[in-house]
Amino acid sequence: MASSSSSSVPAFADNVMYRRQISHASWTSRNSDSPYPGASSSPLLQPRYDFHPNPAEWGIDFGETDDDDLHRAEKPNHNVEFSGNPWSIRGLTNLGCLFILIAGILTLFIGYPVLSFRSTEIGTTSSLGNLGGRNGTGQVPDIGNWGLIDAETPEIAYVVPSWNGGEDMQLVGGFFQTQLDLPHSVHLRYSATNSTPTAGHSTPGTIHTGKQASCCAFRCRNNADIPIRQLTCTIGPRITWRLWYDPEAVTTANGNLVITLSQKETHNLSYEGGMLSTWNKFCFTGGYIETSVRLPGLNNIQGLWPAVWTMGNLGRAGYGASLEGMWPYSYGKFLYSCDVGTAPNQTHNGGPFAATVNGDTGHDGELSWLPGQRLSACTCPDQDNLHPGPKRGNGYVGRASPEIDVFEAQITSINKVLIPQVSQSAQWAPFDAAYQWLNTSDFFSMTDPTISHINSFKGSITQEATSIVTNTAPLCYEDNGNCFSIYGFEYRPGFDDGYITWIATNKVAWTIKGGAVGSNPQTQIGPRQISGANFSPVVLSPHATVAEPMYLIANLGMSFNFGKVDLEHLPFPCHLEIDYIRVYQPKSAINVGCSLIPAILQDTQHKHTSTRNYIQAYTNPNLTTWRDDFGQPFPKSSFLGEC
Repeated sequence: MASSSSSSVPAFADNVMYRRQISHASWTSRNSDSPYPGASSSPLLQPRYDFHPNPAEWGIDFGETDDDDLHRAEKPNHNVEFSGNPWSIRGLTNLGCLFILIAGILTLFIGYPVLSFRSTEIGTTSSLGNLGGRNGTGQVPDIGNWGLIDAETPEIAYVVPSWNGGEDMQLVGGFFQTQLDLPHSVHLRYSATNSTPTAGHSTPGTIHTGKQASCCAFRCRNNADIPIRQLTCTIGPRITWRLWYDPEAVTTANGNLVITLSQKETHNLSYEGGMLSTWNKFCFTGGYIETSVRLPGLNNIQGLWPAVWTMGNLGRAGYGASLEGMWPYSYGKFLYSCDVGTAPNQTHNGGPFAATVNGDTGHDGELSWLPGQRLSACTCPDQDNLHPGPKRGNGYVGRASPEIDVFEAQITSINKVLIPQVSQSAQWAPFDAAYQWLNTSDFFSMTDPTISHINSFKGSITQEATSIVTNTAPLCYEDNGNCFSIYGFEYRPGFDDGYITWIATNKVAWTIKGGAVGSNPQTQIGPRQISGANFSPVVLSPHATVAEPMYLIANLGMSFNFGKVDLEHLPFPCHLEIDYIRVYQPKSAINVGCSLIPAILQDTQHKHTSTRNYIQAYTNPNLTTWRDDFGQPFPKSSFLGEC
C-alpha cells in the first residue's frame, strides 16, 4: 500500500515533502531536550498541509483587480476644492454648518438662561398680585374638553338676558355639565387635589390684634373668616367633633359634581367634607354666575352648610395666612379711602366712638376685631416689596379679597316649623355703625317679602353682612326629590352705579346698589365698593379705580356658627350635587382672568415680584395667620404715622 500511495503523489509534492521533512528534522533536533513529542512528528500528516513554493502553481488568479473609489489616487477636482474662490458651494456649506453650531451653543448657554429669567420677570410683573402670574391675559388653553366652556353645554345656554334689563350676557365659563367626567372640571379639580393639608395640624386659627377668638367653622363668624381645613367645634360642655376637608370627598356621579359629607374617621377626626375652588385658575370681573344644584340631606333636618360663593383672588379660601387683613375688605379705590377704616379694630386713638359701641353683643359691643387692611391705600411709598400695586398719582390702590355668596343653604325654625332656605349675601369691611347698611328703597329692593326677609345676622367683630334669606324649593333636596334648583347673582363692580342682584329658584330674590354701603360719618369711613370697579385706563390718575377678580368656591361642611347642628338625625353621608356652574358677562365687557390689570397696560405698572416670596401663604394651609404663623409684616401705613 505504501508503494501504491507514493506513486499517486504529484511530482511537486515529493519535492515539498522532502523539504518539509528536512525542516521537521532540523526542528526536532533543536528541541530534543523537550519532554513532549512534537505536534507534527508524524510524517504521514505533512503532505496534507504542504504547498508549492511558487504561488503561481496554486491555481489562484493573482491578476490586478480594480480599486474602489477610496483607493483611486486620482488628481483632485480643482474646480471644487482649489479654485481660490472662498464662496464656493462647499465653502458656504462649511461656513453655514459652523455658524449653526456656534448659534446653537450660544443659545443653549446664554440665550436660554436669559429668556428663562426674562419670561419669569414678565410673568410676575404682569400679574400685579396674581400669584404665580397665571392667566395674566385671561387666556386659557383649550385642551380637549378641558376648556373654560364644557363641550356638553347646550347652545341655548350660550347667551342669556340680563336680569336687570341690560346687555345680553355671553357664556365665558361653564363647568360640570351633564355627561361630565372629573377631568373635564380641570379648573376646579386641581384646586381640590392640591389642597390637602398637612396631617396632624390641629391648632385652630386665630386673629392677633390684642384680642383672640377661637375658630369653630370653615368660615368662622368669630375668626376673621380665616378658613382652615381642620375644624374643631364644641357641642355643650363635653362633646367635641372635628371636620376634615379632603379631596376624596369630591367626585362625579350621574353627570354631576358630588361633594360628600361623611361621618368617618379621617386624619383622626370624626367627619369628612369637601371643598374645591378655581383660585388663581379661573377668575372673572363683573357678570352673572349661575348654578344648578340639588341640596344635601333632608329639608327638615338642621346642621348642613352647603355653599357656592366667590372671593377676590388675593385671598385663598382654606389658607388663613393669605386672608389676614384681606377678607372681607373692599376698600381703598378712592382718593379719600386712607382713613380709620384701614386701622386695626377700625379705631385710632380710642375713636371714633361708634366703633366701640353697638357692635358684636358677644364681645362687649365692640364693632371690629379685624387686624386692619393689610394692602390699604395708606401704604407708605417705599413698600413695593409688600404691596402688589398698582400705584397711582397719590399712592397705592387699596387691595383686598371681598366675598359675594351665590347661596348658603340652611334649615330655619320659624314658629317651631322647619323651613328650607338660602341666605344670599355679600360681606364687607370696614363696618357701618351697628352693622346697619342703608337698606332704603333707593339702594335696596326685595322681590317677594312673603318668602324673603332681611337676615337677622347683620355682622360680627369680623364682618358686616348685607344678607337676605329666601325660602327655597323643598323638593330639591337629596332625600326629598329629584329636582335641581337654580341660584346665582349678577353684579356690576363699582360704587353708586354698582349693584348685585341675587337669583333664587330661577327668580330675582333681591338687589342691592352701591350706595347701600357708601360713606358712614359715624364710623368715619369712606364708601365701600362692590367687588372692585371697572378698571380705568388712566392708571396713574388719583381717581383711577381697579377691579378685584373673583374666583369660584363650592363646599359642604357643618358649623354651629352657621346654625343648629342636629347630629342625631342628620342622614350621613350627605351629598351636594352640582349639575353645572356657569359664568356670563356682557358681550361688550368680557373680563376673564386672575390678573388685576389688562395686559395692554401692564408695562406701565411698577414691578412687583414679592408674590414669589409669599407663595407659601397660599400653598401651606397650616399657616393660619400672616404675621404670627407666616412671620411676615403688614406694610407700613401713613395713616398710622409709620412712614
